[in-house]
Amino acid sequence: AKKALDTAQPGDTIEILVDNGIAVQNLTNMARSQNCTSTSVKHGEKEFTVTITVTGDKVPSPSAAPSPAP
Repeated sequence: AKKALDTAQPGDTIEILVDNGIAVQNLTNMARSQNCTSTSVKHGEKEFTVTITVTGDKVPSPSAAPSPAP
């Protein structure tokens, strides 16, 4: 999900399937930290879908930023 979010453009949506509530919370927190919106749906006891929508003011992650020249 992190790599997909790093390369996503404003308006893109990323859908992630997970099998536990902690993963849903982690993805929701990651989306929030990147100024993206997220929703989650519980399909069963161990089946969730988290949808992250990239906004125009996404925070670039340090790994996506170019490295400074030595």
